Amino acid sequence: MLLPTTRLQSAGVSLLLASGCWLGVVPPGLADPPAEPAAVSAPASTLMTLEQVRTISALQEMGSLPSEEKTALRRVSLENSQLKDKGALKVLKSGQEYAARGADPETQTLDVEVLRKAEERFNLLVEDLAPSFSGGYANRANVRVALKDYAGAVEDYEMALRLSPLSDDAWVNWLNRGSTLIALGQPERALPDLQRSVELSKAAAEKLSLLGRGSALHALGRWEAAAADYGAVVSKAPSDVQPFWLRYGLELLQVGRTQDALGIVRRVAAKFDIEPECQLALYAATNAAGGERGTAEAQRLWSVAPGEVKQRVAELDLAQRQWPPAAADAARTFLRSVASAWSSGE
Repeated sequence: MLLPTTRLQSAGVSLLLASGCWLGVVPPGLADPPAEPAAVSAPASTLMTLEQVRTISALQEMGSLPSEEKTALRRVSLENSQLKDKGALKVLKSGQEYAARGADPETQTLDVEVLRKAEERFNLLVEDLAPSFSGGYANRANVRVALKDYAGAVEDYEMALRLSPLSDDAWVNWLNRGSTLIALGQPERALPDLQRSVELSKAAAEKLSLLGRGSALHALGRWEAAAADYGAVVSKAPSDVQPFWLRYGLELLQVGRTQDALGIVRRVAAKFDIEPECQLALYAATNAAGGERGTAEAQRLWSVAPGEVKQRVAELDLAQRQWPPAAADAARTFLRSVASAWSSGE
């Protein structure tokens, strides 16, 4: 999965990297970086810890944060979210330009050498020119995600949150940190971050946070809760079939909502008709949903599938693709039922 490389400061860049969807559709940037990015000096040792930031953020959301403390933290968050120095601004823009060239969301390709140049620019920014500018850390984290330096990215997202705990786009850093923790195989650490993102994100962006939290819940085997998050996103745009719908359908199959799963998977398979994972989900759900009639229909669908699709379906690693166990069992049951006929060329 690739990160979007425009508007890096405030786009949800890590989400789909960790989503486990079969096709990486990169969300567009949600807001431009501040037009006038005045960083203040704030040594890391004097900043709040991440857990303190989490507590303060929750208190603010509940309206329980004392007004004087809220005002002071908002002021610091705003100051650390901006740059006024022209030299620092030039380095920021240069880093963003390199990042845009280094990761192409259209072709899903990376140029590591160019991304390293972007990282160097952001290193200069946060280490020398503007060490208290939270956007510098967030931008560097985004590049580190593309370079698969997930541990470094997590540290940078954390520093961005500590520098600007009450910024308007703090939810993005919570989202990206949590999503990157999933990529590190640490969904239990990711879930509190993604919960914070859901609570802070506004209506227009809530779906990104819900998808992020759904990914963590999926990784933790909390299938019902994961299905609820994916379903909430689907309900916001029920005619806009997206790759993550496949994950939703598999969660439904896992929890025994077989007919609902089949309805979702049919729509995904119709839109992405040459994607083998979608087709296997369709065969498995059809076979599981309808008794003898379902089995017959699943086998008919298999019989008319191109040979190349069948080969790619048979080669899928469902564990690597993180299929829920019941969905994976349904797929293997179907493949066993057609194995002999297929191997004989029928």
